[in-house]
Amino acid sequence: QEPTSIHVEERALVKALGSGHFFNSVVMVEGVGGEAVRTLAKDVAFHPVTDRPLHVDLFRVGEHSTVTVAVPVVFVDEDKSPGLT
Repeated sequence: QEPTSIHVEERALVKALGSGHFFNSVVMVEGVGGEAVRTLAKDVAFHPVTDRPLHVDLFRVGEHSTVTVAVPVVFVDEDKSPGLT
């Protein structure tokens, strides 16, 4: 499909970026005509001085598509867990 321009509220985008899993989450975008489209975030461009988000690249994902994403794993109290050594 052809690329489509959408508007995203900056406050909502900053909140989603701060969640820590924005790039690993499906974002539902309501298209023209009320049609919901599944998307995944691909990239975010930030202002070089203020670090405010300027642009987000999303790509469409089919309902039964297989997608590979990197999921960060953070170990808490790693030194106290003998199973992680």
